Amino acid sequence: MGNDPVTDQKVKKKLIRILAAWHAQYKNDPSMRTAANLYKQHKSDAHSLWRPDAQMPKDEELEAAKRKSKEEARRKAKEEAERLKREGKEEKKKKRQDAGKPKSKRKPFNFEEVF
Repeated sequence: MGNDPVTDQKVKKKLIRILAAWHAQYKNDPSMRTAANLYKQHKSDAHSLWRPDAQMPKDEELEAAKRKSKEEARRKAKEEAERLKREGKEEKKKKRQDAGKPKSKRKPFNFEEVF
């Protein structure tokens, strides 16, 4: 069906999606190697069926979404680490500035007034 020129394009697309799912699911299972390799046999057909703006198979969409989510999490973690680092530097700078200042604004002690 995948190679038959009279098979409807929608049927071919569905077939390629199923074969892609089988490939992803069974590629490491020796007993299912034949089913997993069917996708490889029709891979060139798959590329001709989908235009760049066409929809990817659902397994590929999930993988792309997972990758994007991981990348976003890494980016946010990096930004948070940089923010904490900046805050730490600012806090240290403030402590150094405060170290040179007197602790209170108390009036100087005058011995003559006491006696």
